[in-house]
Amino acid sequence: MVTFRRFMRELILVILTILGVATLPITASVFCTLLLYREIVIKFVKYFKSDWIPLNLFSCYGAVDDIYNKPLAGIGIVIYLDKKISQDVIFKRMEALIAKRNGAELKCRLTRLGGFFFWEPIPNFELSSCLGVNYSDDFEYFDTFKGQCVLEPFKKGCPLWEATLFPNIDKDGNYAFLIRWHHSLMDMNSIITLFRNLGDPDPEQDVLLDQIVARITEKYSPKIGILYILDFLFISPFRSGYMAYNMLNENEWTRTPITGKSVHHVEQLDLNGVKQISKMAGQSIQTILLTALTGAIRKSLRFDDVTEVKMNFALVFPIPGHPARDRMTNHMWLAPLKLPVSDADPLNRMKSISSQITNLAKSPILLWLVLGDLFFCLTSSLINKKFVPREIFSGIISNGITLRKPEHITGIAVSKFEIMTGRGLNSVPVVFNFFTVCDYIDFGIWADRGLFSGKDALETFAKSFRMELKTLENYK
Repeated sequence: MVTFRRFMRELILVILTILGVATLPITASVFCTLLLYREIVIKFVKYFKSDWIPLNLFSCYGAVDDIYNKPLAGIGIVIYLDKKISQDVIFKRMEALIAKRNGAELKCRLTRLGGFFFWEPIPNFELSSCLGVNYSDDFEYFDTFKGQCVLEPFKKGCPLWEATLFPNIDKDGNYAFLIRWHHSLMDMNSIITLFRNLGDPDPEQDVLLDQIVARITEKYSPKIGILYILDFLFISPFRSGYMAYNMLNENEWTRTPITGKSVHHVEQLDLNGVKQISKMAGQSIQTILLTALTGAIRKSLRFDDVTEVKMNFALVFPIPGHPARDRMTNHMWLAPLKLPVSDADPLNRMKSISSQITNLAKSPILLWLVLGDLFFCLTSSLINKKFVPREIFSGIISNGITLRKPEHITGIAVSKFEIMTGRGLNSVPVVFNFFTVCDYIDFGIWADRGLFSGKDALETFAKSFRMELKTLENYK
């Protein structure tokens, strides 16, 4: 009897294994189909939209939440409002539309909403999670944008929108009201319908069509339609497959955060001081920053049995000769670094980090990333009718500089931060960003409250980072 039970258990295990292996490609094909379906719906709803729709429709495709490692899909609109209309009126209008549709399909669990900033004070509606400022304009003017961006997540169970009001975007004093909706892939048709109906006149509501500034975007020409088709046929399948693979491989759909509430802090570091440390140590700025970061992690976070930190990071570089020095033209995602935390000697950590960055710079995979990045940049420029030869060729020059001299790169965005302990690899919901802006470096920290209880804890960590940076002045 014992033998029979054991046989049955093993038989069931074998059957489950066969079923799992068999359903894996089916599941992957479902994900790919949904992603491709979403891609073509977003592209061609823009191409075939009616003239009366008073909004710009844009899409966030294939993004992954930096803190909680969950895939994000977002559809957004930019509505141009007369300055007399309150944003609360728009929210009431949206709530009414959801109530009429019994909007259960428009409600899902929120992972995180972060503050998004435009690259330029006059937005062109290309969003980035990185801060960029045009320093030919007023600092205080841009600070008003930062104060109105959403930094805290909404409560679970609420409709997942984030909204930012950008005042005085033109000489007429009109407002640009941005609404971005996080959603599951299956809900995109409902959201597009919702956005279309948002501008319709409704006698039961205060907001009428003629109260919204109908600044119609120009129609897409047949040439642009052809580019969309080519993009869908040759680019989207690879991007969708890669996204689906990551979803299945890392199980990002089901990974749960520690608390689900994030905290944010930004410090400014003196660029000249960091350059001086870099010169004295004979290392690149990235190496110095990452070495100090590992020291702060080692002393401040106090993880038990920590052996190393594994992280993916992006290197960002500016357009050479561009008057706005902070304006970034591209970024490249490189292979993960293994940053030693257990070693108490900063010199050893510095050498290990430096050698890894040097090896990455020599890797042939970097060349393919550069070529792919330029291809996407060129395609995007053509589709968006913003083909500027100077910027494209400047991007090529920048990529060439990056290949030859990686120390010229001016930004680091650390994501997918993981702590390696004796018990294995544990994902930690925290993101560190370093960006060179004029004469200082923005050091940003986004983390879950389970790791940092609040602002005070983040400020303590930032102080520890500064102390580690100070100690590196003595190492040559």
